Amino acid sequence: MANPSFQRTPSAPLKSNVEQHGRRMIRMMSITNRTELPRPVYVEPEGADYWMLPEQTFELRAEDVVDPSAQFEIWDNGDCLQVWPSNGMGFISVFAEEQELECGHQRPQAA
Repeated sequence: MANPSFQRTPSAPLKSNVEQHGRRMIRMMSITNRTELPRPVYVEPEGADYWMLPEQTFELRAEDVVDPSAQFEIWDNGDCLQVWPSNGMGFISVFAEEQELECGHQRPQAA
């Protein structure tokens, strides 16, 4: 059963899309936080963290995709999401409103 706290945005089908840029392929997928709390998204294998506010949407992008059937591997752990590139995908970048985000985006300050 799907977890209602995480949702692919309606504009993104279950399969993410691939765009061809010259000889490079880029895989993209949008995700939205459907909880009432900030939620971390950990991009592996680096462990980079990006924090989504309620109802906020991020776009995942993997460049240098060599296998057009390669998909993002997303694990919803209840309190966070982990995103892994599958074989045939390059490094994953995270964007919000067409701006690339830096590691630690919106990370809560330690008390």
